[in-house]
Amino acid sequence: MWKQGYFKALLEEGRAIQGRLQPNIRAESMQISRRFAELMGQGKVKEATRLISDGGSAKVLLMNDQVDEHRTVYDVLFEKHPAGGELQHDIVSKPTGRRVHPVIFEITGLSIMEAAL
Repeated sequence: MWKQGYFKALLEEGRAIQGRLQPNIRAESMQISRRFAELMGQGKVKEATRLISDGGSAKVLLMNDQVDEHRTVYDVLFEKHPAGGELQHDIVSKPTGRRVHPVIFEITGLSIMEAAL
């Protein structure tokens, strides 16, 4: 879009993306992004992917992992899931006509690769 001269569209796209970011997350993600780019530039792909997949001390729990002595992850999630019911038409929101910028939903393999590089 830059080469075609669509500067206003680029600014609008940037504002749409930045508007969805929270300030504290933006600073932290910039640090991670810089470190990721640095590691990728050094050819340390394994370390770079570990940086973004680990996210520090967080880990993915398996469904059979014990949460406490009586419950597994599956049990906790099942307890949180609401019972099914009939559709309540009065709570379904009507279309607002509000325009959503298309870049928010435009995620392709190429865009992921460009972001990683």
